[in-house]
Amino acid sequence: MVFGIGRTINSANIVLLKAVQAAMSLSANAATLLTNRLIEGHIGQGVDLRWANQTKIPTEEEYFTMIDGKTGGLFVLVAELMHSEATVNKDLDAKTLMKNIGRFLHVRDDYLNRRDAEPGQCSKKFGLAEDLNQGRISLPLIHALSRRGHHRGRLLNILQQCKLGNFLSPELQKLASDDITAAGGLEYTRGVILCLQNTLDESLTHTEEKAGSNWILRLMKKRLEL
Repeated sequence: MVFGIGRTINSANIVLLKAVQAAMSLSANAATLLTNRLIEGHIGQGVDLRWANQTKIPTEEEYFTMIDGKTGGLFVLVAELMHSEATVNKDLDAKTLMKNIGRFLHVRDDYLNRRDAEPGQCSKKFGLAEDLNQGRISLPLIHALSRRGHHRGRLLNILQQCKLGNFLSPELQKLASDDITAAGGLEYTRGVILCLQNTLDESLTHTEEKAGSNWILRLMKKRLEL
C-alpha cells in the first residue's frame, strides 16, 4: 500500500460514511437498505477471511452464499435502491438479475486468476500466486480439494504455509497450480461459469420483458463471456 494500512482503512471508512450520507439524502428507506447491505457485505468478507485464516474449506453451497452476501450484495443493493426510489417501473424487481451478475463476476474472477496465473510473477500480476499467498479460497481450489488423491494433502499443506504467513516460492506456486489443474479444478470452474452465463442471460431476458431491452448490459455481458 502506498499510504499504509491505517490511512487506507480511514479513507475507506470516510467513503462508506459518505455513501450513507448520500443514501440518507434520498430517503430513510434508502439509508436502511444501504446499512443492511453494508452489514451483510462485512459478514461475507468476514466469512471469507475466516476460511483463509483457519484453512477451512467450504462446500460449494457455502461458497455461493458467501458470494451472495459479499460481491452479489453490492449489486443487489443497486436493484433495491432503484426499486425504492423509482418513478417508473415501480413493480420491477431486478434483485435476481443482480445476484446472478455478482455470482458470475466472482466465479469468473476465480477462473481468470487461475488461468492467467504466472508462477513467480505474483508481484507483477494478481493471479493464483497472490490468491494462494493470501490463503484465499477459490472455486477451483474447493473443487480440487473435494477430490481424493495425493494432490489434496499437498494443497492443504501449502495452504497451511499461507496461514503461517509464509510467502510461497515459485516452485510451490507451480506445484499448487499443477495440482489444481490435474484435479479438474479449472475445467470444472469453466463449466460453472458457462452455466452462470446462461442463468444470467435468462434473468436479463426476464427483466427486459418488463422494462424493455438493455443493450448496455447485453454488451457488457457479451464482452465478459468466456
